[in-house]
Amino acid sequence: MNCYNIVLYPPKEKEIYFICLARDNFAEFAYDYLLEEGKSFPHITLCQFKMETYPSDDFISEIEKISKDYEVNFKGVYMDSRIIDDKVLFYSGISVLRDKYLHNLHNEICNLVDSKDDMIVDMSMKGDDYFPHVTLAKIEIKNDSFPEIKINNNLWKSSSSGWRIAVGRSDENYQYVEHI
Repeated sequence: MNCYNIVLYPPKEKEIYFICLARDNFAEFAYDYLLEEGKSFPHITLCQFKMETYPSDDFISEIEKISKDYEVNFKGVYMDSRIIDDKVLFYSGISVLRDKYLHNLHNEICNLVDSKDDMIVDMSMKGDDYFPHVTLAKIEIKNDSFPEIKINNNLWKSSSSGWRIAVGRSDENYQYVEHI
């Protein structure tokens, strides 16, 4: 099955900012995921799904009808530890405020995907389990040396506007790799 994401993606200047943020803070610790230009796109996942075929033009049109500019408010840095292949790895990124508007948008998108017979929604992303964020990297801590994370304080002081909805192809780890 093919993996797809419906995401909010930032305007170009913010896209470059997040890629630089990932590189500057996590490149030496990256395990197998690091935002990189031309490899993966910064995004906030709204819904993940799998299907045998390619999403139809009609489906993409339905998503585009919802699409407009969205404003995102950031909360802070997150680190989510997981044991993978006997290694303790951390997903690292920026958490996003799950305000009522974003929560409703997420539910609307998931319900739309859920209504399609040929799409299988990743249930771990639905409802109260939804955790909006921008993943910057998956890292491995070496020699107990944790990265010193340096982020411009202006990121927290204001909202970020101009985020748009897109449907995209993902790799098997749901790393968002291509806008459709």
